[in-house]
Amino acid sequence: MGKQKENNHFISRFQLKHFLCAPPPKKPGKNYVWVYDAKRAPEPRNIRFVASSPNFYGEDDDILEDAFAKIEGRSGSIFKDILANPTGISRHSKELGDLFWILAFRTRSMRERIRGSVTSAISLMAETASSKLARTRYKEAIDERLEKEISKELSGLNVFDRLRVKNSAEFQSRLRFVRTQIEGALTSGVFDDVMRTGFERTARFLENTTALDEGHNEGLRGFLDSGGQCPDSIRPAHWHVIPSDERNFVLSDAGTFAVTSSGSICPLIGISSDWNEVYLPISPSMTVVGARHSDRPKLNVTEIVTGSISTSYEEFYAEVYSQQLGERASKEINTANELIGSTALKGVVAGAWGRRGSELT
Repeated sequence: MGKQKENNHFISRFQLKHFLCAPPPKKPGKNYVWVYDAKRAPEPRNIRFVASSPNFYGEDDDILEDAFAKIEGRSGSIFKDILANPTGISRHSKELGDLFWILAFRTRSMRERIRGSVTSAISLMAETASSKLARTRYKEAIDERLEKEISKELSGLNVFDRLRVKNSAEFQSRLRFVRTQIEGALTSGVFDDVMRTGFERTARFLENTTALDEGHNEGLRGFLDSGGQCPDSIRPAHWHVIPSDERNFVLSDAGTFAVTSSGSICPLIGISSDWNEVYLPISPSMTVVGARHSDRPKLNVTEIVTGSISTSYEEFYAEVYSQQLGERASKEINTANELIGSTALKGVVAGAWGRRGSELT
């Protein structure tokens, strides 16, 4: 199928339509929303060009774009039903769980934060390539490889002949020579330089190519092909609605955000299973909350607005213009941005060096 829709939305238009503002002067038409950007002054824009990017879901075909269009059609009716009858939200629990997951997973916010986390991890690997931990891992890996080569060389012998050869003076002399060369290379830092250069090149590759974009799209396609369902381990058990009589809620370009078990606000997918509540404003007057518990949600209206702004990657969307929101956009957007915190990142890298929970020294 040939590519037809070059402008792909990563925040659904059906979501944006619930935050519409009046069209600006001298720009007749409909479907405008106020866009609050971290680096530019707020402005009303037609949602056709909001939360979208050329060929975001790939250049070759519209498979993903068409799949999302079908999801949006179903989800739009669910939003309308919840807005009209908030007390009946529980009958949509299955669909909402799946929707929360895909709304967070499909965004540019998620793609760029994944890119940042991966490149940060690789950069930290480069920085720690000469650490004691890394050198220990090099030696272990080389020893493992050496043992495999020895086994391969002696594979044609029976167990007694293998023991005889391995214990012979000639074999032991060769083995000592090889180990001496390995120790010399480790001490001289040859492996450090090779590994550091490799990691640095990998980080630059991910930053300057579409490899991660393509991987993200493949992940989205696989998720939808497998049924597009939220994993049971993180599916919310209870659903709530929080109203705002003053219509204060704004929509983040991250789609959703979460509150962890420790009370921190962060993007949804980065927290894995460490969450208590997930939030999605569906209109200026209503936010839907999925929770693991049956208690009332932790955040109030003001805190939900803060969560939406701080977990936005580049911008957020609102029904009205507000000087205060403009000021908050320049200061607060992307301040709750970590998919992997610095401590967790060090743990990941230590694990890659073969030492779970070890310090990077």
